[in-house]
Amino acid sequence: MRGITALSGLVLVVVSVFAQPVPFDSKSTGTDGDLNYAANQGTVYFPPVALGLRPNNIYNFKSITIGAGTTVRVSGWVINGPVYWLAQGDVNIAGTLDLSGQIGHPPNNPSARAPSEPGAGGYSGGVGHLGNGQNATTGFGPGGGALPGFDMSNPDAGGGGTYSGSTYLQPLIGGSGGGGGCRAATNNSCAGGGAGGGAILIASSTKITLQTGGIISALGGDGRSNYGGGGSGGAIRLVSNTISSSGYIEVCGGGRGSGSGNGSYGGGGVARAEASSISGINLSGPTCNGFQGTLYTSIPYAVAPPAGGPSLVSVTSVNGQNISANPFIFPDATVTTGSPVPVIISGANVPPSTTGNLYIFSETSPDQAFAFTLSGTLQNTSATISVPYPAGGSRGLAKATWTSQSQQPVKR
Repeated sequence: MRGITALSGLVLVVVSVFAQPVPFDSKSTGTDGDLNYAANQGTVYFPPVALGLRPNNIYNFKSITIGAGTTVRVSGWVINGPVYWLAQGDVNIAGTLDLSGQIGHPPNNPSARAPSEPGAGGYSGGVGHLGNGQNATTGFGPGGGALPGFDMSNPDAGGGGTYSGSTYLQPLIGGSGGGGGCRAATNNSCAGGGAGGGAILIASSTKITLQTGGIISALGGDGRSNYGGGGSGGAIRLVSNTISSSGYIEVCGGGRGSGSGNGSYGGGGVARAEASSISGINLSGPTCNGFQGTLYTSIPYAVAPPAGGPSLVSVTSVNGQNISANPFIFPDATVTTGSPVPVIISGANVPPSTTGNLYIFSETSPDQAFAFTLSGTLQNTSATISVPYPAGGSRGLAKATWTSQSQQPVKR
């Protein structure tokens, strides 16, 4: 007799349960009140005098409004490091929020031969070759554009800056500058590289709206003709419950210097839109001279602003004269002797024993580089060196390289 095996039926009922998304909270305290720029104000600089600078560049607003016809410039000459705007309420942008890098300096202009101005959180472009001993420099930042000669098919071209940050924009970092133009062997006087676009995080506990005609721009600066490399685009991170846009977000790289010779295009930066509801984000703005940037979208992640301030190395005193807090005044100090004078270089959030160089770009003499070593504490380091300034105008730039706790190379 055959055995018969009976299989009892088993019915599984699967019920899908979709959890409601947790509302995003920017964690803004609102202590800075409403940031309100009225329409048709032209170009204004952030921060307003009443707000002032913050050690960590974090601002806690109730709401943020930029009216049509108003451009809010967030300059790397004013603010060092990336900027964080946290809002309890709505963010409405109908004008322009500008963190773009600026064009490289022109050729044959000794008084303008200086690194170009980045957006806050970005890095300067390199200077171009001018004369004997006045050589081109690389772009600044971890992805700074190369010196001329990297491409022997166009040996006088400065390299384009590249974006070196994470696609998650954590940590937040801006774009790198393009390299200056021309080899030392070239008699042609050449131009500077474009600066990198800046870096900003805007977070709202309600919604972010980019109106028609509204622009958030972190473009790389164009390399100037001749041969300057373009700066790379920067970083824009928007986080809220709802993000809607009929305007533009721009993180393109800068164009290459044209004319009698071409530099290299700047690399694209990164933009992120993080919200439960996202509509209309347009990365193809009206201005894109270099490589296009990349847009990422996702649900909102934690803002994670930095606990400490940005890292900074800067010249704070020349021959006993304190450097002006206004970065657009030239000269900062006047030296009336040909003998060496003391120059104090200060660091904030820079490890002791960090080494660097103070570069002096002169209108009339070969460039000079003076080594320094910082001493003190992580929060406050300094070094004093002796510098013989040549006759005529000179511009100085302190540059140091170290490794942060996240093991990312940092340059200022």
